[in-house]
Amino acid sequence: MTLSMIIDGQDSPAASGATYDRRDPVTGDVATTAPAAGPDDMRRAVDAAAAAFPAWSATGPGERRKLLSKAADALEEMTPEIIRTAMAETGRPAPGSASTAAWPPGCCARPRP
Repeated sequence: MTLSMIIDGQDSPAASGATYDRRDPVTGDVATTAPAAGPDDMRRAVDAAAAAFPAWSATGPGERRKLLSKAADALEEMTPEIIRTAMAETGRPAPGSASTAAWPPGCCARPRP
């Protein structure tokens, strides 16, 4: 599985094109390949966040709740994939990997206004 970063709402490889492999500790097989982010990627991400901040700041709590709930729903739909990836990257069995997959949607599910 090849992963990407999301910068400014877009899937992004590392600016350098470099990647790194995460290996399954049980089999030694490549579990995932991810961008090897560097300083240029950090700057792009910080610049994108800074550009988005005024609009997010002007967004009311009700609309933020809707957006975060939508994000939680999307993450929840991805739970089986997250579990498979966590199992492959860490060698943890399904129950431990399921706990890893449970926290991202939970972070978005109860936004405080």
